[in-house]
Parts: sequence; C-alpha cells; structure tokens
Amino acid sequence: MKEKRTGGRMKVKRVKRKQKKREGRGGLVLTVLLFFFLFPFLMSGFSKREQETFDIDHTPGQVWVMQTKFWGKLQIPLEEYLVGMMASSIPAEYEPETLKAQAILLRSFCMSQMKKEDGKKIIEDNIVKEYYLEEKQRKNLWQEKFVDYENKIQQAILETKGMILVYEGEIINPPFFRMSNGNTRDIDEYMGVAGNLSFLKSISCEEDKMATEYIQYVEMTQKELEKILKKSFLKSNEKIEKIVLCKDNNGYVKEVEINGKKIEGELFRKAFGLSSSCFIFEKVNHMIEIQTKGIGHGFGFSQYEANQLAKNGLGYEDLILHFYENISLEKI
Repeated sequence: MKEKRTGGRMKVKRVKRKQKKREGRGGLVLTVLLFFFLFPFLMSGFSKREQETFDIDHTPGQVWVMQTKFWGKLQIPLEEYLVGMMASSIPAEYEPETLKAQAILLRSFCMSQMKKEDGKKIIEDNIVKEYYLEEKQRKNLWQEKFVDYENKIQQAILETKGMILVYEGEIINPPFFRMSNGNTRDIDEYMGVAGNLSFLKSISCEEDKMATEYIQYVEMTQKELEKILKKSFLKSNEKIEKIVLCKDNNGYVKEVEINGKKIEGELFRKAFGLSSSCFIFEKVNHMIEIQTKGIGHGFGFSQYEANQLAKNGLGYEDLILHFYENISLEKI
C-alpha cells in the first residue's frame, strides 16, 4: 500500500510539471504574438509623439532645421531651434535687448546657410549645431533658473521673429564674440582671407576693459609648450628657436611665426585653449605665462559691451547698428 501511494504521488507530480511546461510555452507564444501584433501600433505611436512634438508648424514659408538622430532625421522649426542656440552662445542673464540682438544674429547666420530640398526650406544641423544645447543640457546649465531663463530667451526670439540682417541684398553671417580687448578688430586688415565682410568696423569697447574676466592667464613649462606645438604644428624632432607674434593694429594676433613657419592666430589660440586672440608670452619664475585680454576672436558684435550699452538704454536695433555698418534689418 505504501509503495502504491508513493507511486501515485510521483505520477501526479509528473503530470503537474508537464502542465506547467505547457502553460509556460503557451504564455511565451501568446507574448510573442501580442508583440508582433502590437509592434506597428507602438511604432506609429512613437512616430506620432515625435511629430506632435516637433512637426507642428505648417506656416507657409516655415524654415526647418534638419537634425540627424540615430533613428533618422528630425525636423525642428528654426524659431524653436534658436532657443538651444541662444543658450549655447550668450549668457541668459544678459539684458533682454542684448538677447534680442543675439537672436537676430543667430537667425541671420542660420538663414545664410539655408537651402531648398523637396520644396522645403531647410538648414542642416551639422552647420549650426556648434551653437546648440538640448533641453537636458540647458537644464543642467541653468539649474533652478531653467524656467526663468527659458522663458526669457523664448520671449527675445518671439519679439524678433523672422528678423534678419542684410548687406548688399544678401543675408549675412554676422560674427559675434563674448568680450573684446578694448576694440573690435579692423576687417580691412583681413579682407584678403575673410571674404566680403565690409559691414564690420573697428569699435572702441571701453566697457569690456572693466569686466572681471577681461585679463586671464595660462601657465606652463617650456616642455609643455613644446609638446603642444609639436602635436599641432611642428615635427616631433624639430627644435624651437623662437616664437614671433604678428599682431594687427588693435593688438590681436594675426599669425604666429615659429622657425619661419606661419600659423594662423586663431588656430594657435585654439591649440592652447586661450580665451582670446589677443595674447602675449612672458617668462615668469622659470614658467611661461600667456596673458590674454578679452574672450573670443574679436570680430563684430562684442556681447559684453553690448550688454553694458543695453543697461544704459540702447535697444536691440541700436546695439546691432553700433557694431555693423551699412546693413539693414529685414523680416523674412
């Protein structure tokens, strides 16, 4: 009797295991079928959300920025894209009139790069994304002030919507930078290489000299200096005799001459991570000290100077005309 009961229990257990196995297989099959049945709806829902988020403006003449994502192309209205560009290119705490001027400069830059494709006006983001921060990046940058700064920048863009700068009948790409060395650069000294930028003029920027970041220093050893030079410009076995800085009339470095080789000043600045194109070398206590004045390349619109002028009552149009000549503000 005991053996029969044990055998019976064993038989029941085997039956239950088989039933569970069948149930598991049935659940798996059902899951797979549901996935393939619902997949098209899930994907269409995803596409729809993307479309609702970005592809919403069907205004005639709308300009789009084509942003490349890992899953394909994404169209963003230019006026929306400008929010991320503003966040990247100018301090959000600046005066509203300064931000309006910057919005016009960026819009002009974008429109100067526009082309038509499949009947749409588009701008490829690989041209303009250097000046762009995604929303997540803007939140990290502004922290608790994100909402205030986002609204402030959107307002500056809205109040100048469609406004661009035109010179001799063409939309221009107006250069801008953070802070001068006391003067913006004279384009007449660069006309051979800079193209048609005759709308630029050299402007005195006395307010820039008062900024806390006006003068900055970079220190390095002779060995560190040579390592950077050989990595970027010279041969690895080349001995450095002397460095000659060739400056323009306003003190910005046009070229750096090393062993008879000429290096463009901007390329040299970027290789060393210098804040400005106005710089000098000095030896201080067995170290090499590079002193810079201002922030940026020095051409065109000095944001810091403009912001100080805005504090004194100048509007965005006056700020723009202060730095560029013979241009007109038009609306697209």
